[in-house]
Amino acid sequence: MPDNLRDAFLWAVALAIGFPLVSVSLTEIALRLQRGGLPLAAPVRSVRDLILPPLAALVLLIKVVGWNLAATPVRLVETVFWLFVVNASLSFLNAILFVGAKQGTWQAKMPRLFVDMARGVIVLFCLAIVVSTVWGQDLGKLVAALGVGSLVIGLALQEPVGNFFSGIMLMMERPLGIGDWVKVGDNLGTVVESNWRSTHLRTRDNDLVVVPNSVLAKGIFTNYTGTSPLHNESVMLNFSCDDAPNKVKVVLLDVARRTTGVLTSPAPKVRLAAFADSSIQYEVKLPTNEFARLKDIAEEFRTLVWYAARREGLTMPYPIHTHLVVQQSTDAAEEPPLPPDALKAFPHLGLSAEAPGNVSGGPLRRYARGEQVVREGQRLNGLHMIVKGRVVLTTRDGRGNEVEVTRLERGEFFGEKSILASAPSDATVTALEDLELLVLESESVHALIEQTPFFSQQISGVMEARRKALQKTHIEGNGS
Repeated sequence: MPDNLRDAFLWAVALAIGFPLVSVSLTEIALRLQRGGLPLAAPVRSVRDLILPPLAALVLLIKVVGWNLAATPVRLVETVFWLFVVNASLSFLNAILFVGAKQGTWQAKMPRLFVDMARGVIVLFCLAIVVSTVWGQDLGKLVAALGVGSLVIGLALQEPVGNFFSGIMLMMERPLGIGDWVKVGDNLGTVVESNWRSTHLRTRDNDLVVVPNSVLAKGIFTNYTGTSPLHNESVMLNFSCDDAPNKVKVVLLDVARRTTGVLTSPAPKVRLAAFADSSIQYEVKLPTNEFARLKDIAEEFRTLVWYAARREGLTMPYPIHTHLVVQQSTDAAEEPPLPPDALKAFPHLGLSAEAPGNVSGGPLRRYARGEQVVREGQRLNGLHMIVKGRVVLTTRDGRGNEVEVTRLERGEFFGEKSILASAPSDATVTALEDLELLVLESESVHALIEQTPFFSQQISGVMEARRKALQKTHIEGNGS
């Protein structure tokens, strides 16, 4: 017991009051920092949870119980206290310098492995000082003692040490960084962490793949986005030998340009890759800087190719071992040109009874959901009548923003301006769902207008209504 019981009592009272008070204060500070989104909340909690308890224990043992500093329990508590002080100090330093660092600063560019290495060296140095000061040990003798067992320790830690030095090599060479898309063996993912032992990849399926640094240092891996976000995705497609290669190339290039995520500069490329047994193989290069959406981009491109091939009369043959069987069913299922009475599907246009017998449309043209039928400023060949699906008409206002003009459904039409006024489209038409269109050529439309007065009135009314809607859109855009 201490010599002065009064002092011991006062220290006990101060400890009983001060410890809870300081703990509550640190808790409140940490909560305020957390609400503000500041990175110092975690270091403050570490002070409350790790430093405050051993400090209170030291005060209790020395000032209240009366033990001296040489007592083994006091030394143990003091050692733990100083180690926690070092850890909390490094946490504060990390929160101030590296957590939330802006992109492009030296803190953001600093590899995580280097930070971990520096932290480990500082902890070992401080531990040596604590052992020398608190326990009175000679550091020279301690180093000599560690040297005796270094060989055994080195053999036991051969693999971790190999990963450690491999991590240093990767840090110095920097072949990959956080956010890069990397393929190691069969694993493809984005780098989410790189530490002293391993590199962590997050795959497209949201699985975490841990790759030892030694595997990366000794093996071969592919970094798709390390030096540049630009990537050229190769898509292979087969078309019939009866389809003219130049026509196929034009169609594929047009589809590639209209695919979301495909860049226009550098432009997509198409080349004839090979002559197969029953088809011609084409390779399409899709340039993109959205590697994370690569599967979605390729899927959208293939989908649009199917619709474009049907519209342009191109054939995508089946594999050779099923070619003969499937070809028969394909020929049988192919849609013939629509008969003249197909126009009766639009009775509200006055065509059901008065349509001339020499007027007919061609095969239905199909568009995928989200595909543009025509862009603003392009010309439309023929009057496009909606048999199935819906479209939206958009235009750009005075500020260049794309705004909606109207929506059209089954039984309505567009492209009348190109037919009657020989003018390009003043709106972009986009399919809201899978779309089927009956396209009437200019000659057929003029014949219907001459022989069906009500049809002529309908077209004139639609043209005037859309002209007013477009004018209103442009005025509102200029005034906003």
